[in-house]
Amino acid sequence: MGMGEQTARGICVVAELKENDDVSAHTQELLGLGQTLSEACSEPLSAVVLGIGARQAAENIARKGIKRIYCTENDAFERYHPETWSAVLLDFFRTHPQKLVLIPHGALGCDLAPRLSIGIDAPAVTDCVGVEYDSGRFLFTKPIYGGNALTTVRVTSDTAIATV
Repeated sequence: MGMGEQTARGICVVAELKENDDVSAHTQELLGLGQTLSEACSEPLSAVVLGIGARQAAENIARKGIKRIYCTENDAFERYHPETWSAVLLDFFRTHPQKLVLIPHGALGCDLAPRLSIGIDAPAVTDCVGVEYDSGRFLFTKPIYGGNALTTVRVTSDTAIATV
């Protein structure tokens, strides 16, 4: 098991904040994807929100029907700092193991996903354009050959991290 002694359970979206104390449009799309996957695999959906305005963003996420929201509002998270963010999220995911961690594919996600992957010993699939659940496993669709073709990646571990 990649995340220690506890059984991985659930799908978690790492939220990206905008400057107006709300989540980015990209995060909103991931929350929708998370809800679809959560229903497909009968696992709970949660979100993690870090940063200035995190409480307000968490309230906005709750209005979308997400029941488990973990929030840290602290000046240390005003801007993305790799060591600070990864330390907090690694601690979180070690104590709250997930089957799937979804991160917006942007500068934050491209930096954060590999750090989390190494820290919790879980594979990371980056640059996904789709995620599905089939036969007990998550399937990730991503471009290859400079975007000229798509491939599907099946992760067989208990936990997976994806940037979408």
